[in-house]
Amino acid sequence: MFIVKFTGGLGNQIYIYAVYQWLRRRYPGFVVKADIDRYIFEKYKVHNGYELDRVFKNIDMDIATTEEILKCGGEYERHRPGPIDIAKRFYIRRIRGTKPVNGAKWNELKQMPDEALRNTDLWLDLWWNVVEDDIFPELEFANPLKGYNKELYERMTSENSVSVHIRRGDYLGTSMDVVTCEYYTGAMDYCRDKMDAPHFYVFSDDKDYIEKEFSRYPDCEIVGGNAGDDSYMDMQLMSCCANNIITNSTFSSCAAILNKNQDKIVISPKGYLKKLPLNGGGTLVEL
Repeated sequence: MFIVKFTGGLGNQIYIYAVYQWLRRRYPGFVVKADIDRYIFEKYKVHNGYELDRVFKNIDMDIATTEEILKCGGEYERHRPGPIDIAKRFYIRRIRGTKPVNGAKWNELKQMPDEALRNTDLWLDLWWNVVEDDIFPELEFANPLKGYNKELYERMTSENSVSVHIRRGDYLGTSMDVVTCEYYTGAMDYCRDKMDAPHFYVFSDDKDYIEKEFSRYPDCEIVGGNAGDDSYMDMQLMSCCANNIITNSTFSSCAAILNKNQDKIVISPKGYLKKLPLNGGGTLVEL
């Protein structure tokens, strides 16, 4: 049995879902399940919790039970594990020798014959870099845009629109790199040079910053209003733009992936992405 650990916010969940679906393709007939215990039992609180089923209408996953997760060497994610649960985990981890599998360990294990892997219980903590193709699962947003968001959508799809995603709020004061303003202005200049009359829609979690830095540009429009449980609508809107300027965030890279424009230009910070599965076609530019 393969059990895939889900973690992080919506962007991370989408990438891990891609890994989950790739495992199903690569190992047809295997039992592949998803570990979302940390979300179910609210031990792990990040952004808006587990969102895939709420945001997209075509998610296809089998959810692992806590017992199955422990059997495969996974983490115990309930609030207070009792003595029986602690004993089970000790038995599984120490005596049976079942341990979590990360990307490096997976590169060793996948050399095994399929039949040998079929009879092995694995709890997988993997990322997109283990995927051996660029096929990304088709995802369709569950809810139609309404009101202000619908008005934006109608304009975005009728002009040479470019989404600009600026992430600062939860990156400031952490080890995460905050992309400089020069990157965004350079990316916008690139678009002005390559495109006919681009119109930029700026999305950010730092309203004061973008008002200060971008409100002076006549071809820029600052987008606001989607917060909390509606935050995903920013990804939905960005995916509707003709082109995308992304930051070092899976939230904006997923918006670019979900963009169905076959001629899109996606601009990314240099060195951030090793690959970007552009299912609908398009060009990736690093600046």
